[in-house]
Amino acid sequence: MAAESRRTGQPLDTRDLEARLLADDAEETTQVVGTWTYVGTGWRDNLEQALALAVAARSREYDLWKAERRKARSGLERGDGHAGAGHQGGADVIERRVLDSGRVRWRVRYRTPEHRQRSRTFDRRADAEAFEDELRGRMRRGEFVDPRRGLVTLTALWSEYEQGGMTHLRVTTQQNYRMAFRHVLNHFGTWPVAKIEHADVAEWVTSLGKTKGPETVRYAHRVFCLVLDFGMRTRRLSHNVARGVRLPARPPSRERILTMAQVEALAARLGREGDLVLAMALLGLRWSELAALRVSDVDLERGRVRVVERATEVGGRMDVSAPKSRTSARSIGIPPSMREVLEARTAGRSADALVFPAPDGGYLRNGNWRHRSGWSAALKSTGLEGVTPHDLRRTFGSLARKAGADLRYIQRAMGHESITTTARIYAHLYDDELDEIAAALDGLRGAQP
Repeated sequence: MAAESRRTGQPLDTRDLEARLLADDAEETTQVVGTWTYVGTGWRDNLEQALALAVAARSREYDLWKAERRKARSGLERGDGHAGAGHQGGADVIERRVLDSGRVRWRVRYRTPEHRQRSRTFDRRADAEAFEDELRGRMRRGEFVDPRRGLVTLTALWSEYEQGGMTHLRVTTQQNYRMAFRHVLNHFGTWPVAKIEHADVAEWVTSLGKTKGPETVRYAHRVFCLVLDFGMRTRRLSHNVARGVRLPARPPSRERILTMAQVEALAARLGREGDLVLAMALLGLRWSELAALRVSDVDLERGRVRVVERATEVGGRMDVSAPKSRTSARSIGIPPSMREVLEARTAGRSADALVFPAPDGGYLRNGNWRHRSGWSAALKSTGLEGVTPHDLRRTFGSLARKAGADLRYIQRAMGHESITTTARIYAHLYDDELDEIAAALDGLRGAQP
């Protein structure tokens, strides 16, 4: 009894054959042994018979594998949609592996769209076939993600997002994202992104909510979702596990809307600095828009103020850029009571001069102005403790409504990108109309047809 090569006819030593059969690498053993066969009759001993039977079994597996590959290739040539199509990658074969312990496992071998060989092993053939079917579907739909690309840590993915995912954002937005994402990195920074599960994110939200407010949690989660979305676009993740996590409810909005009498009292208490109070309360300017307002933006003849720039303090320096959104670039009507204030601020000055400059002529910084103007003392003396400059902007919406403005006008004047935002903030200003409409409807009952 002897073993010889199918290709060369050279004899194979039985001990060499035995060593190959017992090798750790089952794939190599299958392929090598599959090229040999026994010839002749009779067995010299039981070991030789066992080896012959093993070779025959391996040879049959190898032949079946080759036949399956030929069938797959012919299917591709016919264009019948088999997985593994051309350069798109796909499943090659499901292999049966027998471990030294006698345990049987099933390995799916496949190629990525980049032609890299990958494999995954299962305990049951049914699981291997289900994975192969799922893999083929993802390949066809272009949704396949190489599992090894998801082994990078979340910190590494965040660095990629900083460099390629948020460079188009405003500097202030980038800074806000960095501050918010610290809460995420403190927990998940060293985790491979593919290992983060939906339940892990839900647990993190609950844990963070014990020490931070709802808005902080919601904003951090929002940035988390954006980073994982970027991971999907760069083919590191197949789906976003942060989506659909239940978040803490938003707290009721804090309403500090001043009356016209309170606005005038606060402006008078601040002296010349009270001009800024009137500008925010009667023009609806954001602080950043007020700080960047130039003489050329004030058209006293037409009674308009144009908002075309903003100046925001970020990390100790001023960031000057276009308004925060397309609708933020707008024109605002100047009330007659503001005309005198703006005339005094613009008369005899160059067109590019700031209307509300800092003492050194540069951009006005919020914190410095509050300290210099005596803002806290003025609030205390007028009974308005806790009011912020942004509350003056919201006051504009309330005063405009009392003056007869509808919701659409308030949206345009304040530069809200969506009227939904305006309605959410100022819906309560329309409560009086409910009584008016109710009375009018009741009046229709007595009307003649």
